[in-house]
Amino acid sequence: DWLDQDASWPTPLAEIGHRINAAGMRGGIWTMPLLASTASRVYREHPDWFVKKENGEVLEIHGWSPPPDHLWVCLDATQQAVRDHLTNVFKTFRSWGFSYFKMDGLGFGLPQGVRQDRSATAVSAFRQALRAIREAVPDATLLGCCPPFLACLGLVDNCRVSPDTGRYWYAPSLPLNCEGGPTPGIASALHSTVSNFWMYDTWFRADPDTLMARQDNAYYTEGEARISVLTGILTGVAVTSDHLGRIAPERLELLGKAARYRLRHARPLEWPSDRWPQIFEGT
Repeated sequence: DWLDQDASWPTPLAEIGHRINAAGMRGGIWTMPLLASTASRVYREHPDWFVKKENGEVLEIHGWSPPPDHLWVCLDATQQAVRDHLTNVFKTFRSWGFSYFKMDGLGFGLPQGVRQDRSATAVSAFRQALRAIREAVPDATLLGCCPPFLACLGLVDNCRVSPDTGRYWYAPSLPLNCEGGPTPGIASALHSTVSNFWMYDTWFRADPDTLMARQDNAYYTEGEARISVLTGILTGVAVTSDHLGRIAPERLELLGKAARYRLRHARPLEWPSDRWPQIFEGT
């Protein structure tokens, strides 16, 4: 229920968006637009909007949210009412001053199941959803987070090209995350980022996930922080969660390199068949 305000959030988002713009910045908002939990209002009011099983039951998946929001359902974008819903959500956010949209969980947006249009595939339905969003906010920046890359082509500006990073090189005692993928950490983000180099600026701008440089609340060496920052230089997208008021000056200088430097037309000088590429050249 993206447009509903939680009671614990004191300021209306519209006010926050306009304040951000008045300060000379762009507001960004983080949603998971194709999914809802079975505890959501949109699901209670419109259970017919979601992808179903052959027996007519709504198709549920187990997400990473805590109960009661742990069961997720996927919107059926072959329905005009669903596309209108997506259009309304994004146009409303845009009217509130937000022009950067991180769309998370897109990989969960292509379940095999029954849709209103029986001739649609999971991919064609997914693209109908993204097209509705793209047309709703044509001047905004759309970031697809962990998506199926080919299915997003032409409809997003940026794509996440790595799994989640973290404040560890390797996160301790977590062999797999809840999706069965790599454990969050700098190493996992690095490996996917360098392996996907051939997409950069050809299919979309590439987001390597959050750069880690800070010395506090962090469990990595300075050398590992340098490697994290290199992923921003390699892709040209630098996002950080570091607290700029507490970061040490030398770490802030390190982080700043990703804002100043960019390697374009990257290609690996060597790429052994049994490991990730490690040495790149470019402009």
